[in-house]
Amino acid sequence: MKQTANDVMMWAIQPDALERAQVMTAPSMAMAAEAYDVGAPTFEAAGDFGGVTAGNVAVIRLRGVIVPRGSQFMEQAGYITSLQSFARVMRQAAGDASVGHIVIDVDSPGGQVSGVPEMAAIVREIAVEKPVTAVANHLMASAAYWIGSAASTLVATPSAQVGSIGVFATHLDYSAALAQKGIAVTLIAAGAHKTDGNPYEPLSDDARAAIQETVNTYYDQFVADVAAGRGVRVEDVRGGYGEGRVLTANAAMAAGMIDRIATLDDVMASLTGGRSAGVRAERDTEREYRERRQRAYSRPIVLPHSDE
Repeated sequence: MKQTANDVMMWAIQPDALERAQVMTAPSMAMAAEAYDVGAPTFEAAGDFGGVTAGNVAVIRLRGVIVPRGSQFMEQAGYITSLQSFARVMRQAAGDASVGHIVIDVDSPGGQVSGVPEMAAIVREIAVEKPVTAVANHLMASAAYWIGSAASTLVATPSAQVGSIGVFATHLDYSAALAQKGIAVTLIAAGAHKTDGNPYEPLSDDARAAIQETVNTYYDQFVADVAAGRGVRVEDVRGGYGEGRVLTANAAMAAGMIDRIATLDDVMASLTGGRSAGVRAERDTEREYRERRQRAYSRPIVLPHSDE
């Protein structure tokens, strides 16, 4: 198998969210955000693991752009979900004897492919031992659906959008813009494909083919994982699950992509035995999120190499 052309990232995300995702995951943004020391979420007590508990139900958020790892500030501000943190929280909830059911509260356009197959496998593994319900509240697209489809039960709110099963990569070619400014970049490398995919020249046919092969490989894995999670054939996912589009809740239900349509409140009420508990859990989840966001923004920033 050919290797991916260098410096080309694989995405499982809604295309209209790509620009925002690239900003959120840019190295400069990550470096600045890391200067905020806000602490990582744990599952040491109810409400201290990125979610809340109602009875024996743990509610865990999967929000924003999905990345393999990210700054604590960006995550607690609600811009991203770090799979490193999410996996830790899921495992902690799974290992807590007081938690009998895990609800994943999802509102995400997807994100980077890296780490997503592994996260889906973790959810699938946990779901064997403890029921896991993933709720599209209100967007479960691409990488988010990849993860959510591994749950025991998949629910969508009435206005939710679900799907966007696909993988893509982008390549930026700055050569024409640089030429207009009289700038020439010379790459000196060893290795036949070391500079494949660089942004200073048009993408070669060979590099394009290598990238396409990698996209196809990840897409095949995506489809196979969704098929396994939903208990259907791979062909059903390829041809009947939107073919890269997001579907409304009703359309997703008709296609077999979800198990039922309900609000998060409805889901919590059915699991806790009363609507008041469901309302309280959803309200507490929102309050916990706002408090984390406020803590993230209230911390003073100390940039690296500062004199202070």
